[in-house]
Amino acid sequence: MATSGDEGYDVIIVGAGLSGLTAAYAILQKKPSARVLIIEAIDRIGGDMSSETLKSSSGSNEWDTCGSRIGSSQKEILKLLADLGMETHQQYNKGNKFWRLPDGKLKKFSGAIPPLPYTTLLDVVRYFKKVDGMQGQINMERVKDCKHAEEWDGMTVEDFLKKYLWTNIGKITIETMTRSFCNSSPSELTMMQYLYIIHTCGGWDPHINSGDKGRSDLVIKDGAMSLCRKLTDKIGEQNIAFGETVTSVTEQGGQIKLSMESGKEYRTQQVIMAIPCRLAGHVTYNPPLPLDRGRTLPKNNDLIMSLITYKSPFWREAGHTGEYLNMAASAPSNPGNVDDTLVITFDMTLPGGQPALEAFSNPAKLQGKSKEERKDIVLRLLSDVFGPQVLDCLDYTEREWVSGPVTDADRAPVSKSSELLAAVTKPHGRVHWAGSDAATAWCGTLNGAVQAGQRAADEIIATI
Repeated sequence: MATSGDEGYDVIIVGAGLSGLTAAYAILQKKPSARVLIIEAIDRIGGDMSSETLKSSSGSNEWDTCGSRIGSSQKEILKLLADLGMETHQQYNKGNKFWRLPDGKLKKFSGAIPPLPYTTLLDVVRYFKKVDGMQGQINMERVKDCKHAEEWDGMTVEDFLKKYLWTNIGKITIETMTRSFCNSSPSELTMMQYLYIIHTCGGWDPHINSGDKGRSDLVIKDGAMSLCRKLTDKIGEQNIAFGETVTSVTEQGGQIKLSMESGKEYRTQQVIMAIPCRLAGHVTYNPPLPLDRGRTLPKNNDLIMSLITYKSPFWREAGHTGEYLNMAASAPSNPGNVDDTLVITFDMTLPGGQPALEAFSNPAKLQGKSKEERKDIVLRLLSDVFGPQVLDCLDYTEREWVSGPVTDADRAPVSKSSELLAAVTKPHGRVHWAGSDAATAWCGTLNGAVQAGQRAADEIIATI
């Protein structure tokens, strides 16, 4: 473990998540003699990523307890995996999917298009084409120079839906998709932020497509956390300082001084902030940042992830993919009703064949419930979709993603989001930016974390 703050470094990377680890690995690959230190606030690598060992059909196995699927069109993470000698497997996608309409009816369908009423389908397809044309007008090199930047900065996704969709089910469908793919409420996301996220995925179709067009059709053999471990092995754990929280970043005398909550100080030539924009905004910078980086993108939606293991993949045997989407789950909480708790589910069977289902729930619907009570509710609701065999599980675990208190200021859309997005990758003196929300390819995904880490490393390599 790195413990001394007295020596200077060529590069200090703040954050030992996938983006920070990728940045360190990329620098050391091209500059093996570089003095690199990673500073991490918690006591482990991975950041938002984590894993847990659960009972399985073969005894026990490790599962990722985070969003861990990747896509066949996500070239940065696929190249990194290949460089490290790691393999991917095709995500199971055979059979029927389930879609619960706002009126509570459960529909079964196959393919990419849900069973919407014909008029709603026309409405939604028209919307898809409109949005795809709009995102195509964004130039990643000149975001704020976009012809419609001022208009899109001043309009939320909710405003846009009211203007361009005429069917109620169509609005609810897009609201659900926005929450699922952008991790944000339509009322808190500006159209510029929304179109920017879609543009980084290469357009509307890859942005939403979980099939062979590449958003989430692959899984990493041995799990996404194994990628973090492999990178750590290459970097050396002795080059990571755990349990240190950065409070300020000060440029002075041609160097950067990083001050810790513990009172310790580190000095370096260059810094990479490989943490989410909302956390980077909590650090004090001298000279100050010209823009409030913490507001680049809205706070993520709160979710509870449940992972349940089984003896057999009974849903596959019944002809189902394991996918379920509930269009009513994102509605405001009704304290007396938990029937719309589940948001979305996936098949999380390991490449070795150990069956599991992954379910994401709205925590507002489960407020005040114990873990055992939450488990009973999730299993009951899953059994309503996939049958009574859901109740006969081997193991259950859950993880909460809760961003903490949200103020009215957090909820208010940013008036100049195009300026923030234009600056999201721009170095601030000797401070460089990584993290998945600083990506220009697949923003907010594992691939985005890798791409942003590699970009930040490239900016620094030329200077050391």
